[in-house]
Amino acid sequence: MKITIATAFAAVLLATITACGSNAPPANLSPSGTPAVSQSPTTLPDVQGKRAVDARSELRSLGFDASFFDANGNEWLKDYPDTDVLVVGTEPAAHEAKPDGVVRIITNVSEAEQKAAASAKAEKAAQATLALRYTYTCGGAGTSEPQKIFKSYKEVWASLYYHRRNGCSLYLDGTSVYDTTKLLPREQKIVDIVAINGGDASIPGFAYASVFDLCAIDNPDYADELPAKPQWKKAEALAALAMCPDAPHAAALEEAAHAVQISDGNKIVGKDMEAGTYRTKPGVKNCYWSRNTGSGSIISNDFVGFAPDGAIATVYAGEGFESSGCGIWTKIS
Repeated sequence: MKITIATAFAAVLLATITACGSNAPPANLSPSGTPAVSQSPTTLPDVQGKRAVDARSELRSLGFDASFFDANGNEWLKDYPDTDVLVVGTEPAAHEAKPDGVVRIITNVSEAEQKAAASAKAEKAAQATLALRYTYTCGGAGTSEPQKIFKSYKEVWASLYYHRRNGCSLYLDGTSVYDTTKLLPREQKIVDIVAINGGDASIPGFAYASVFDLCAIDNPDYADELPAKPQWKKAEALAALAMCPDAPHAAALEEAAHAVQISDGNKIVGKDMEAGTYRTKPGVKNCYWSRNTGSGSIISNDFVGFAPDGAIATVYAGEGFESSGCGIWTKIS
């Protein structure tokens, strides 16, 4: 019985001494008693073939400072690589010693190439949207031609309606241009060109449709038409050149947008018309013109019975210019 008590007392005493006197830390603590921190690798890991965004995250998690560069050494400055951009290498290369500075992640495309690809993708999507948006109907009831529906002005160029104006009407998403309340950004830009250049953009949908018509149909007399408000015509022609610079009749649009023209009548040079040299259309017949002083005296005049190349007159600021039967005069210098 005495041995058992002594043995038990010794066991308790030994356990107490062990618990109080040991300096060994738990397995998950450092010698100082703080949680142990894993050390970053001393060589660069291999991230080639990985997505650029994943490679950067991996390198940073291991303590490396990393940035994106293309194969020509240009750093990505504005955009962030898309998820399909891959790593083709690093500088320093994989398994080399940890660098003091920034690790260069070399991408398989450049920032500019990614931007161009994104723009092309957006343009393709926009074209797909536009392919369903426009309904340009020509002919039909009240005309001598069968009805034909086009989805773009370029489709009209290859049709019989390109040189004819048979009551063509534009609808946007099936809605009349008079009732369209919202234009697409690219459509609004065309209307803005009309407005900026002094045209009528009070009904945006109608203004856009007018420019669409100019792009779709070739009117051989368009450049020589002189409406009551010539500036409206110029504004629409400028907008059409922005919309369809590749139109087969672009030259006529260019002339309408930039030509200085006057019609028959009495004009004060410097007020109603610019000074300079003007020519009528070729083949003009029975055309009379005269230059007059402020008091009405004739400075020079001519009656043109027939001019295959067109009649020509030069006028100066401050004098009057009168013409009859000459049609449209276009400034040539």
